[in-house]
Amino acid sequence: MDSEDPWKRIKPILDRLQREVAELRSTTRALGATAISRGDLTVDQGGNIIIVDGGGLSIADGGGIRVTDSGAIIVSGQGSLEARDGSAIRARYPNGQAAMVFGRLTPEDLYDMGLLLRSPEGEAKMWFARMADETFAFTSVAERNVIGNDSSALTSLRGQEVRLSTPQLSLYELPTTSSAANLHLGTVGGKWTVAYISSSRRYKRDIADLAIDPDAVKRWRPRTWRDKADVDAVGDNAAHHIGYIAEEIADAGTPELVVHDAEGQIDGLAYDRMTVGLHALAMQQEQRIVDLEAENAVLRDRLAAIEARLGMDSEED
Repeated sequence: MDSEDPWKRIKPILDRLQREVAELRSTTRALGATAISRGDLTVDQGGNIIIVDGGGLSIADGGGIRVTDSGAIIVSGQGSLEARDGSAIRARYPNGQAAMVFGRLTPEDLYDMGLLLRSPEGEAKMWFARMADETFAFTSVAERNVIGNDSSALTSLRGQEVRLSTPQLSLYELPTTSSAANLHLGTVGGKWTVAYISSSRRYKRDIADLAIDPDAVKRWRPRTWRDKADVDAVGDNAAHHIGYIAEEIADAGTPELVVHDAEGQIDGLAYDRMTVGLHALAMQQEQRIVDLEAENAVLRDRLAAIEARLGMDSEED
C-alpha cells in the first residue's frame, strides 16, 4: 500500500491550474475590435452577447450573428444594434422559416426596406415597408387581418372587403365641392359598405313606373327635434334638427320612402328620394291647373253666348 500523501500528488496540479487561471485573468480585457472571417462566433447553451456603455456591434460584408438555444443579444447603456447598407436583422423558426425581418426584405416580398412578420406555417404574413416609389405600405396576406382593439378596429378580409368598426368616425379638413352627393353609406347586397350612386339605366333592371299618392304626400308632417345621442352628450346645448319622422311618413301612405334595418325595423328615410313625392304632388297640381283652365274656357264660352243673346258687349264693363 502506497503510504504517500495524496495531497502531495494533487497540489502541483492545483498550483498549475491556479497559475493558468491567474494568467488568463491578467490577459483578459474588454474586446476592443476584432475581425472574424471564414468562421463563426458561437454563443450557445443560454449564453449572451452583452453590449454596454454605448457600445455597438457591427456586421459587414455579408456576415451575420446567429443566436440559438434561447440565447440573446442584449444592448443596454444607450448602445445600439443596427442594420446598415442593405443588411437586415432576421429571426427564424426552428424549421428555417423566416419569422421576422427588419431591414432589407427578400426579393420575393416585393418591397425594399421594412418590417416583416410571418406565422410559423408561413401562410399569415404582414409587413410595413418602403416601396420603390418611396411610399409606405402596410400589407398582409393573412385571410383575416385586424388593426385596432376591442372598441375600434380595421379588419381586412382578403379578396372580399375591408371593415371599419368604431363608435365614431371623424374626417377633418375635407375639400368642398358644388357637385351633388353621389356616395352611399349603408347596405348593398346585405352588407354595410360605401357605394357610388348611379342613375344610368345601364345599372338597372326591372324598371317600372312608380305611383305615389299625392294626397299621402299632403299628410307629411314637418317636424323639429334633437337627437338623443346629442342630448346625452351635451344636454340642453344639443342642436335642433328639422325634417320628418320615418314612422309618420310610412303611416301617411308613402312607405316606399322609408329605410329599414337588417331586422326589418324602420330605421330612416331616403330623403334624396322624397322628391318623387313632391313630383307626384306637382303633377296633381298641374293636372288641376289644366282642368281649371279647361273649365274656365267652357265658362267663358257660355258667358259669351249668354251675352250675345242679351245683346250685351262682353268688352263693356
